[in-house]
Amino acid sequence: MAQHTRRFNMRPTPLILLTTVVMTAGVFYMRTRTPLNVRNNNPLNITAPRKKYWKGQTDLAGRFAVFDTVENGFRAAYRNMLTYKNAHGLDTISGIIYRWAPPSDSNPTDSYINYLANQINVMPDAQLHADDYAPLLLAMSVFEGAKGRNAYTLEQVKQGIALA
Repeated sequence: MAQHTRRFNMRPTPLILLTTVVMTAGVFYMRTRTPLNVRNNNPLNITAPRKKYWKGQTDLAGRFAVFDTVENGFRAAYRNMLTYKNAHGLDTISGIIYRWAPPSDSNPTDSYINYLANQINVMPDAQLHADDYAPLLLAMSVFEGAKGRNAYTLEQVKQGIALA
């Protein structure tokens, strides 16, 4: 008995080729695109006024400051936290984030608060202590865009705080 084999046209259609190229480019883009806060050495995406610069600020990227080092970016973030505490009496995760990323600016404020509280193991309305700020800033940097990349270390945050 003779065996019959069928030959199929194995040439991909233009639609399949186009879909494959687009998907490959998208995966490449997603894997290689560096988050804004990492590109700018600005872990918390701090905005800067046009005429006054932060220490270590080298440029502006839109409304965001660009820093020469990650440590100077964390320094600026910590200086903001000190202003929140000393000038506005904000020393809880909830208080800080409601000012930092208010819902009126279309931010996921409650999600941000819950994320930080879980990351640093502090209740949202509990008063922060001095040693809570380094882990808080590190967790904020992840929420601000450096997700899953281990872009920053706690040591870099501590060095930035020491510069303040």
